[in-house]
Amino acid sequence: MKLVGRLIGWMAVLGVAAAANAVDLNEDSDWQGWYGIGASMKSGEWKLKVAEEIRTGNDMHNVYYNHMDVGLSRPATSWLDLGVNFRHVEEKKKGEWLDEYRPYVDGKLKCKIGGWAFSDRNRFEFRDLEGSDDKWRYRNKLTAYLPFKLFGENVKPYIADEIYQDMSGKDMERNRVYAGAECKFASWLKGDIFYIYQSSYKNREWLDINVVSFLFEITF
Repeated sequence: MKLVGRLIGWMAVLGVAAAANAVDLNEDSDWQGWYGIGASMKSGEWKLKVAEEIRTGNDMHNVYYNHMDVGLSRPATSWLDLGVNFRHVEEKKKGEWLDEYRPYVDGKLKCKIGGWAFSDRNRFEFRDLEGSDDKWRYRNKLTAYLPFKLFGENVKPYIADEIYQDMSGKDMERNRVYAGAECKFASWLKGDIFYIYQSSYKNREWLDINVVSFLFEITF
């Protein structure tokens, strides 16, 4: 219970920091830091997870984004996981602090070929945007886990590619290329540390940024 209390305290601190220091999204070729902490609990095959993430831009100096995410998931078969989530996003855009309410569903396909493991996550999002029309979006993330582990099999390297597709019929609006590793620090603590090269199509041009991300999860 002490760990739960500490986690809630850290989430509150992150939320206050995001509100106090939020600025606009940054320029092309910016370096950003994304940091998240969460907790999960399993009951049988069901998994409940809550997490918060903040994002810093302007070469990692200023916070411009914060979200809280709550989700429930379970394996449907040995090769398919299903999940339903709700995310509340707060993001500073053009000097204004805006909210987004985003329910979404995930279907993740899994397989192994030789020593490689693959996952293909399909996500459908409904985006209730403040100050803008509601939108539907599809995201596909294909991940390949390398055929080896490091540090006593506690570190699992991977590469991935993710596309964002506006379902109103527009072209692809974003692409992310990942290189990272899933880490097991203790029986109750795991992490995901990775680099992203992100390209987003905005105002008829592509905006590219570099991201270093650290995500941690306490498990019960």
